[in-house]
Amino acid sequence: MTTWCSWCLKETDDVLVPLHNQYYANDSKVVFLSIDIGDSTAQHLQAYAEQHNINFSILMRGRTSGVAEDYGVEGIPTTVIMLCKGTERTVYNTQVGYSPDNLNTFHEWIEEAMKLIPSGDLNHDSILTPADAAIALRIAASGGWDLDADVSGDGSVTSLDALMILQAAAGVINL
Repeated sequence: MTTWCSWCLKETDDVLVPLHNQYYANDSKVVFLSIDIGDSTAQHLQAYAEQHNINFSILMRGRTSGVAEDYGVEGIPTTVIMLCKGTERTVYNTQVGYSPDNLNTFHEWIEEAMKLIPSGDLNHDSILTPADAAIALRIAASGGWDLDADVSGDGSVTSLDALMILQAAAGVINL
């Protein structure tokens, strides 16, 4: 992204902001990050973000920091959908350039990628661990409810869900 690129602006306004609003509101496992590969100042990026209702992070100096090279950015706008597992990052899909179809394409990619994230991953590190079971137990004890914690699918979060997550983390069952 650059603040002077009209296609980047179209991608931001027509695709990224609507997708972020849809997914972030409903599922915090989806994270959006824009990378400015121009030479914008922090004040300029802040004004740009406010003007275009961008409510996700923008990384400055993406070109000089090496981030653009790390993800193979050769043209703008470039959108990268990635999966995260612990500290491991895997590129799921990449699109270079703007198209009016990008909203539907990225929505499909996000939906496909989310199917690869295990149910019960309550700390959103893409790995089932005892920590996830502890979070489920805390939710159960508080009387709360969370779609990802309700691995039994019975409409409530109980100690059974925490036990099932613990068993899945140990490899005894699959969720």
